[in-house]
Amino acid sequence: MGPQTQIGAAIDGRMLGAPATGVATYAHALLAALDMANSDPRVVSDRSSGNGLVTAGRIERWNRWLDVRCTRIRRLKSRNNGLWYRDIFRLAHVHFDTHRTLLALRPPVRPPRIMHWTYPIAARIEGWINLYTIHDLIPIERPDLSPIDGVRLEAMIRAIADSGGHFMTVSEASRASLRQLLGPRVPVHVCTTGIDLTSAAHGGPSPIPADSFIAIGSVEPRKNIERLVDAWAASGARRPLAIVGPTGWRGEAIEHHLARTQGIIRIPYIEREDLLSALASARALLFPSLAEGFGLPIIEAMALGTPVMTSAEGATAEIMGGAGLGVNPVDPLSITMAITRLDDDDELCGSLAAAGLARSHDFTIEAFAGRLREVHAAIARDSAWRT
Repeated sequence: MGPQTQIGAAIDGRMLGAPATGVATYAHALLAALDMANSDPRVVSDRSSGNGLVTAGRIERWNRWLDVRCTRIRRLKSRNNGLWYRDIFRLAHVHFDTHRTLLALRPPVRPPRIMHWTYPIAARIEGWINLYTIHDLIPIERPDLSPIDGVRLEAMIRAIADSGGHFMTVSEASRASLRQLLGPRVPVHVCTTGIDLTSAAHGGPSPIPADSFIAIGSVEPRKNIERLVDAWAASGARRPLAIVGPTGWRGEAIEHHLARTQGIIRIPYIEREDLLSALASARALLFPSLAEGFGLPIIEAMALGTPVMTSAEGATAEIMGGAGLGVNPVDPLSITMAITRLDDDDELCGSLAAAGLARSHDFTIEAFAGRLREVHAAIARDSAWRT
């Protein structure tokens, strides 16, 4: 295959209709960037895509039980300019638990494409390049911060590598983690995502007062919410702190702590366009997370001209790129002092907003599409076509 050959692409549809989590937002950005990169993307889906879990009757459950125990290759069907099999994602999950191998899928079309799996899925399409996005290895590196089974995740990642899969990470930090796990011989491409904030213009009235501090993400230990709230209270900040996101893993005790702290605005859910509108009018985003693979709210805030405070280590420091206010996430005084500066210093906030806006230009969908072209070209140069 010549180095100038344009390779078509496909993407799994598992997250395209899911709630607006970070991975779902990434999936939509990836599809838009693939389209912009002229990769003629096709969506690989099943009955559950965009609809959550599908309830099965007794006969269907019996058929599923039999299907899992079969190791045959499943044939994808062409449907609506995409590819379809009735039960890809659940079957891949259970198939891996049963056989510790990837579910093999056979496409009905040629020539081969690059199959983008938006997160580690225990499936592969035969004869295609299978490219798996690894967002982070937190369940493996910090099992105390994640409900995901890190042992199972590591086994799946190793099975993907053994099958000849390629990997793509959303940050250099994630690539370093993956290289440490698998060694230097496995292909790993860094391709930071892009964001589309057009919906911000359609936001309605916000329940969050303008000029508030805002924290975005699930209320769980990894997001460092409890330490953030204590630091905000200790700072004596004039501005309220709004915490937006659902109650996450082990979040109940943190919620009780929030309820006892005066001045906290707690919003478990808000429509994305309203969230972006609130973020655009905030004094600053406070994001001192203990572990991230990327940190999507950082770039969203920067693109909207909102100053950012985040952890000065790992992926968040990388994505911040010096355009925000870095803190030690395990040092309450570091967080408190940063909040005080953001509360008192208008000039600092103005300079951070300008620096963040400039930084965000690297994270548009157009920039993402350019990075994808480079990844695809690098794969095309791999004469072995590791499938």
